[in-house]
Amino acid sequence: RFGSTVPTPGGSWGSRILMLDHAGRRSGVSGYMCLEVVERPEADEIVVVSGFGAGVQWYQNVLVEPSCRVSIGRL
Repeated sequence: RFGSTVPTPGGSWGSRILMLDHAGRRSGVSGYMCLEVVERPEADEIVVVSGFGAGVQWYQNVLVEPSCRVSIGRL
């Protein structure tokens, strides 16, 4: 069934991909986005790529509701 499974990061990409679980800023509905990790300056800091800039929906959602879950590697 379409949409019934949660995507899992990892595989051959390993720690270069993370999965961001965030809430929609208007709907509050949970959404998932897989992003490429480009740098880890500190153990608790991760820099990701936003291919379409600051206007993307996941980024706008996190600005409004910064509480989110990040998964890296195999779940």
